[in-house]
Amino acid sequence: MKKERPIYNARTWEELPCVVLAKKIKQEKWAVNTVIRLSDDKANWESDTALTHHYTNPQIALTIPYATENISIYVQWESTTRGGAPANRFKIETPYDKIHKECRPKTSKTFHGAISRIEDIITQQIPSIDEEIARKKEQEEWERELEAQRKELKSQLDGVKLTNIYEDAVIYRASASYGLQITVDSKNPSLYTVRNIGGVFTIDEVRQIIKIVGTNPRAIAERLLK
Repeated sequence: MKKERPIYNARTWEELPCVVLAKKIKQEKWAVNTVIRLSDDKANWESDTALTHHYTNPQIALTIPYATENISIYVQWESTTRGGAPANRFKIETPYDKIHKECRPKTSKTFHGAISRIEDIITQQIPSIDEEIARKKEQEEWERELEAQRKELKSQLDGVKLTNIYEDAVIYRASASYGLQITVDSKNPSLYTVRNIGGVFTIDEVRQIIKIVGTNPRAIAERLLK
């Protein structure tokens, strides 16, 4: 592709830098499924220009599908810099550029350069998307496993109503003031962690609770190791 430069002082819709660039992007093989949107259309642009005598430049919004995600890229034509100096260049950016200060918009004064910058952004974002897809898959598998473990716990405690709270924990609510929080052990699905016992108890009831905890085989084994 030749390093063709846009017409800086374009006066027709067909010559506007982003309009020409959008057509060139459509010709790229990677853009087959890309959604390319201009912020204005020819009829509206010509109507506004006739009224205001001001030649504006529409912006391009690209949505590139990849796997189960989308890559969003925005392109605009800058005639001048913020300081008023001539710029005459494309500015290519993503939604992340405004969030992360280390991510800066890319620029180019040619069509070829602008398309190359867009391709660079796509290449850079693909590994992150792959990682996010893998993370979501692991999360979904973990949630399915937890749900199976919660169902198994409920089946083992016949007739007891359990309420799901956050992720790996359930609550047995005996009344408004009494309850038991149970967490599925991530390392051993056959074991359950009792995190909290809520309620008011007599000294005899406290003794019973202590007896249950103190005579637990794993507690005894742990004491013997010290």
